Amino acid sequence: MPEEEIEHYADTLQPALDLGEAATIISGNPAEFYLEDLAKTRKKTLELFRQLPDSWLYETSPWGGGQVSNNYFKWFHVIEDELSHRGQIRIIKKHHERSKK
Repeated sequence: MPEEEIEHYADTLQPALDLGEAATIISGNPAEFYLEDLAKTRKKTLELFRQLPDSWLYETSPWGGGQVSNNYFKWFHVIEDELSHRGQIRIIKKHHERSKK
């Protein structure tokens, strides 16, 4: 991943991670913008995963309050978080569709 891309995401994601007033900057685009960005991110993630050996999943490093965790544990929680957001998105879509009727 090019350094400028890493910096772009570091700058744009930090407000959301802080969950403060600054987090509102991640809004105002059409849904297609976010769907395309999500698709690009998924594609890049899969490309990078294909390059890693299975043993990478069991490599450990500090994470979350100085605890040591392996990559399997970390990515399990990334996927779990995405599933939770998908559920939230489905609820929002249903409410939106009902409000149009």
